[in-house]
Amino acid sequence: SSLTTLSLAKAEISTIKEQYFTDEIINAFWGKHTQYEEFMLAIAAIEQDKSTTQSEKDLAINNLKQLTPNWLITQQDNANQLNRYRVEHQLLTDNNADENELYDLAANQFGEEAATRLADLRQHRQEWQQRIAQYRIEYDQLISSDLAVLALKEQLTQLRQSHFNEQERKRITALDNSYKLIQKR
Repeated sequence: SSLTTLSLAKAEISTIKEQYFTDEIINAFWGKHTQYEEFMLAIAAIEQDKSTTQSEKDLAINNLKQLTPNWLITQQDNANQLNRYRVEHQLLTDNNADENELYDLAANQFGEEAATRLADLRQHRQEWQQRIAQYRIEYDQLISSDLAVLALKEQLTQLRQSHFNEQERKRITALDNSYKLIQKR
């Protein structure tokens, strides 16, 4: 199974680390990561065990959590909370929820301050997408024009400067390269 393959790969990596590093260095660089991986592999092994009932699996997971460091349980709980939020957010979005419903979901999960930051982020992303959409219209018009190569490059530079700041122009140049590839298909 993929779990067995993953465990074998993890053991091989550990062997290689032991060849080049002391236990102290291994623990300093990879200690928490290793604990996390071992915990997650143990959970996966319990979940995939077809010979046990769900209540036996739940009991085994609870027993495992009793032996697990608190920082790891907290980290997993936070990740689970984030995953639940993402699922609920997607459901609301798919059902055309308004901004207030999305805000309420975030406030219930993470508090008012985080909900406000998430709302600001959604607004910023929406504005970015609108700017890109307008830019794409003008970009496509330039690309389809009969401008000479140098004139086209100059016009594209001016177009980017009119829509984006310096940092955003780096992003849009990379996005343009992907966009060109998609357009060629």
